[in-house]
Amino acid sequence: MVAGVVWWLGLTAVWLWLGASVHVDEVLVGAACTLPLALAAAAAGRWAGLRGALPAGWWRLVTVPWSVASDAVRVLLAIGRRPGVLRTIAFRAGGDTPADGVRRALVELGISAAPNTYVVALDRERGRLLVHQRVPRPSSPDASDAEWPL
Repeated sequence: MVAGVVWWLGLTAVWLWLGASVHVDEVLVGAACTLPLALAAAAAGRWAGLRGALPAGWWRLVTVPWSVASDAVRVLLAIGRRPGVLRTIAFRAGGDTPADGVRRALVELGISAAPNTYVVALDRERGRLLVHQRVPRPSSPDASDAEWPL
């Protein structure tokens, strides 16, 4: 129940932010449109056994907006000058639990959100992510951060 309310308030807030107006009619329409999505998200979380908790380390996703902005500049400056490269990044994929699946999805989304890098493949046996970088970065993420290599 609490997870559904949190989802509903969060989705309604996004609705209002994207709509750029906070009138009574917009709030009512946003609340009505986001209610089914919030109920579905809460039900999916219960079904997956997540109980509303994000995997430990999720807060590292706050670095994603900076990666998007800095990589956009890096890619724009390199257009037409050099080909991209494939690199591997250490990544502990974890097991088959729902929490590990959520963490894998968040890491892949976080890495692929920036325009310079996107995930090509995940090798769970070797603990590696294969990524394509348009402009090679001087260093890869620290191997000690293989849980959340953002």
